[in-house]
Amino acid sequence: MSSIKRVIGLGVVASAMVVSGLVLASNHGGDPSNQSHQHGKAMQQRMGELKAKLAITAAQEGAWGDFQLAMQRPSKAMGNEEAKSAKRDAMKAMTTPQRLDAMLAMKQQRDAYMTVRTDAIRSFYTELTPSQQTVFDHAFQQLMGGKKMNKHRGGRGNRGDHDDH
Repeated sequence: MSSIKRVIGLGVVASAMVVSGLVLASNHGGDPSNQSHQHGKAMQQRMGELKAKLAITAAQEGAWGDFQLAMQRPSKAMGNEEAKSAKRDAMKAMTTPQRLDAMLAMKQQRDAYMTVRTDAIRSFYTELTPSQQTVFDHAFQQLMGGKKMNKHRGGRGNRGDHDDH
């Protein structure tokens, strides 16, 4: 009986992985390079607004630059379509354990990036005055997705559609 449960459990996990892979692979309606460019422009604008709200002083410029650098998306070595296709083909050619190892390695890379980013944000935060910290607390929550992130991670496409009340 336990082996049947194990097989069913593995089937559920495998199905979930396939579904999430398909969701991630879908192109939410548009050219991915254009979406990335638009995201970059929007993020740059929000960072400019944050800098103005914080009234960054000359003495804080270095910390601001480090913070801004940390907030950028990590560069993607395989950015073009040919490289993405090659990566997909390589994943298809792998055995399930190899694919799991590759996915775990990608997760570890994301975790390492998040650790670096978190450390940079904490460092920047300590350079702010108490009143700037209060402004940053509110503004950073909005910068990172606001209320929606707390409610539901699936609504990423509507980042600018939240109320400021």
